[in-house]
Amino acid sequence: MLRFLLLNLVATFWMAVSPNPAFAEDVDAKPNPVLMARANGVSDASARSKALTIDTMDMRVKLHGQTAETTLTLRFANPSSQSLEGEFVLDMPLGSVVTGYALDIGGAMVDGVLVPPYQARQAYEQRVAQRVDPGIVEVTYGSQFSTRVFPIFPRQGRTIRLSFVTPLDAETGYALPFGSTVTVGTLKLSIEAVGEGTAPTIQLPRGVSGKWGAGGFSFEGKDIQLGGVLKIQPTTAPKLTLSTHPGEGRFFDIIDRADTPSGKAVNAGTIAILWDRSRSRLNADHAKEIELLTKYLEGAGASDIRLVQFDSGGVDASTHSDDVSLRAALNGARYGGATSFATLTNVAIGKADTCLLVSDGLATLDRRDAFDPACRLFAITSSRDADRGFLGARARRSGGDLIDLASTATDAALARMNRATPTVVSVTDGEGKRIDVATLDGGTNGWRIIGEAPDRGDVIVTIAETGKANITRRYPVPSTAPVFGGSGALWAAHEIGANAADLKPDALLKLARRYSVASPLASFIVLESPQDYAQAQIDPPATYPKAQRAAYDNMKDDADRGRAVRVKNQSAAVARQFAAKRAWWLSPKEAKPTKERRSGGGGGGGDDEIAVTAGADAAANADEEMSPREPIIVTAARRGGEGSPAPRRPRPSVGNNDYAEAASTEGTDSARRQIRPQSKIVLETWNASRPYLGAINANSENPAKAIAMQEKKYGSLPAFYLDVSAWFAEKGQKAQALRMAASALDLPARNNDTLAIVAARFLRLGETDRAIWLLEQLVTLEPDRPQPRRTLALALIQRAQEQKGGAAKADLQRAFDLLAEVVNTPWDGRYPEIELIALNDANAIASRLTALGGSTRALDDDLLQMLDADIRVVVEWNTKNSDMDLWVDEPDGERIIFNDPRSAKGGYLSRDMTQGFGPEEYFIRKAPDGTYTIRINTFATDRLNPNGPTTVTARLYRNFGRANQSEELIDLEVLPGVEGEMRIGRITIEGK
Repeated sequence: MLRFLLLNLVATFWMAVSPNPAFAEDVDAKPNPVLMARANGVSDASARSKALTIDTMDMRVKLHGQTAETTLTLRFANPSSQSLEGEFVLDMPLGSVVTGYALDIGGAMVDGVLVPPYQARQAYEQRVAQRVDPGIVEVTYGSQFSTRVFPIFPRQGRTIRLSFVTPLDAETGYALPFGSTVTVGTLKLSIEAVGEGTAPTIQLPRGVSGKWGAGGFSFEGKDIQLGGVLKIQPTTAPKLTLSTHPGEGRFFDIIDRADTPSGKAVNAGTIAILWDRSRSRLNADHAKEIELLTKYLEGAGASDIRLVQFDSGGVDASTHSDDVSLRAALNGARYGGATSFATLTNVAIGKADTCLLVSDGLATLDRRDAFDPACRLFAITSSRDADRGFLGARARRSGGDLIDLASTATDAALARMNRATPTVVSVTDGEGKRIDVATLDGGTNGWRIIGEAPDRGDVIVTIAETGKANITRRYPVPSTAPVFGGSGALWAAHEIGANAADLKPDALLKLARRYSVASPLASFIVLESPQDYAQAQIDPPATYPKAQRAAYDNMKDDADRGRAVRVKNQSAAVARQFAAKRAWWLSPKEAKPTKERRSGGGGGGGDDEIAVTAGADAAANADEEMSPREPIIVTAARRGGEGSPAPRRPRPSVGNNDYAEAASTEGTDSARRQIRPQSKIVLETWNASRPYLGAINANSENPAKAIAMQEKKYGSLPAFYLDVSAWFAEKGQKAQALRMAASALDLPARNNDTLAIVAARFLRLGETDRAIWLLEQLVTLEPDRPQPRRTLALALIQRAQEQKGGAAKADLQRAFDLLAEVVNTPWDGRYPEIELIALNDANAIASRLTALGGSTRALDDDLLQMLDADIRVVVEWNTKNSDMDLWVDEPDGERIIFNDPRSAKGGYLSRDMTQGFGPEEYFIRKAPDGTYTIRINTFATDRLNPNGPTTVTARLYRNFGRANQSEELIDLEVLPGVEGEMRIGRITIEGK
């Protein structure tokens, strides 16, 4: 049975306000809509079926001024004898904003509710794990709506309902293209106009006929094969239209023009071209963009053009006096890195009068709200998935415009750039109070603004015109307004799109829910039963049937009481666990009988190893005082004999392969046991078995060319860029390694795992600030998982080690508070004992934090005790559907493993994490002399992760929690499908 349907907004399109394509009436540019089917939900070409049909399609368009609300109800029919998965794709009018989704559950339509995308995804994945087959709906920046529904049972059907709002273009109006690949059993089409104004001009698609009547337009027909385009263009409308958003206030929509043309457009003056060369722009229409730029520059008579190419790796600025050198520079751009507007400072841009920003606006790294150049800005994009809300908002408030080459011919775009564009200076009510407005395209010599209507008084707008004094116009606000949600939804979508970098996610979600606007931070989801909503901790829609709502309320009350009890009991539960762990830490182990010796111990000559040599205490000490050991010396055996290259990157395999870690540290012994320099880990050579890495290695003299060739084949997945990043890192080319890692953030296939992996790479390469920025995003995106908090805390601790005074205090305080959240929050059962691991991390920084004047009040006093250890090992990994086990073989041959986690000599292993991420921890307070062999056993790997192999991070501490603590950090790679044990290395303690 179909359990739920998820509307997962990879991104929304906000306010695309450029002209729609001029679709030819008798030419279908591409099929639209498209309906595909797969037998039994199998995504395989051999399982494709043509049996699924559109039984009914009911399309209703409501016009109010220059805005349209469209409601599309579709019934899919399955006349076959197989269960089918249906995939339906619709290219909506460019600029449409999704405002609703519904699915039939038990014969009744159930509305979707807006939740954070991660929460929606979690609910989806949990039900997949329960072998419940879901349906998914996606909408992209390019105004494409798609849904997959499974199963549609034999000789049955399913119904979906989509609602979206479209701002009508000033010149082309509403344009919805249709292809001719789908036949609709019963088609219903109705169009009505709300409020004042005359009948619109309508162009009907093929297969539809009729005329506008007194009540609007209505058509119904059988077996219709749609083609052509549906166009709607209002003929006349008042300058101000007023509407009431259902339950959320009144909104005005002002469309007006200057009385007389303004004449010539603004003199371009000095010009700067800001060319986005990030990875997301690799497949943009560069030829069309360059053609527009050169034509504009030729018309402006510009010379000495400043070209600024930018991405997350920085900027390259150059000056060009002719279009030949400019074209050569643009055609030679190498695309990579994440999209970052933070690199575009005024210093980089220079003193330009006009800026031509060529970008998709999809910032994936760094804040973008600081990008506000002191020039008249034209935002130019050829990408259908561009963030038009951000680009349009930045351009229009500077007196420029959004130029959309995805839907506009070059000459038409050039005319838009050269036209006089009035600039909205201010919008106030009758008492002078500022009104926040969404600024849309007002056409030649015009303006269009949408905002919340004042309670009393008129709307007063001040406009700046080229070469003229400012003009002020007053627009009376009617006392009554029809109910129409379109204007309010467009205003809210603009607010979210333009301010996403400034507002906190909770505020954005609240705004999205208030106006029912899907956004990158808000996805629609439909669940089947009250129990599903309760388990997912998602409130059903306000329209939920009363009986089902009552059942949900009862379940929610029970769940809330259970959570309240867990919250209340959390401190006591952690205190008990910590007391038990501390008792083990305190108890003398030498008096205990030695367990039976087992195979798999720490012997084995010739293996790569981490050899940690230190002076051991002459006698065991069971009191509570810390017992510091001598500073460590880390060495490593190398394969291949003397003079062999140092191993670089671990290579995964099954069996007893070891992983060499190398380089020794130096230091001096002293009475105060000073910390010596930390050892340096040298990883094994990167695995060149990847076909693209082999090709790059074969052309190492010209890697850029080889990478570009391999990118065409493999560049759709983050794994390619992460691997090539490691290839550059191996060769010591830090800047290229960082840029390649950042490129993974710009891919459609990126997910939260990608973000975490890139952050880890940044940390290893010294890009600490950006790593912390990414990890802050991850904490926000995954609020119900403790690992992102701990990972962020460790990154902050790392940065604090390089700082002093207030900066160090701020980072340590934030880190301590994050770790305290991990300790004090009752997480679900997937992460056992993570509280105790986080406690060790918190206690390790408590003394320095208090010395700097920070506070440890976030943790109870009875938890503030350092459990120091001769050896501590913590492993974690970056994929959900992977089960890694930490094993440690102690010197006497005893193996510490998930089903035998305590050793006779005092070894302690935390509980097993079976559902991804970790961490798992081993520690031993007083380690007897000998070799401790550390292994990872792969029980299961995530075979479908687009980021490639699972990465295991192991932290090896010597003298943990003491003045001479030292830490080693190791990254291991586990290929999908590879299972079994692999050796990380060894820690050897030798007495003096």
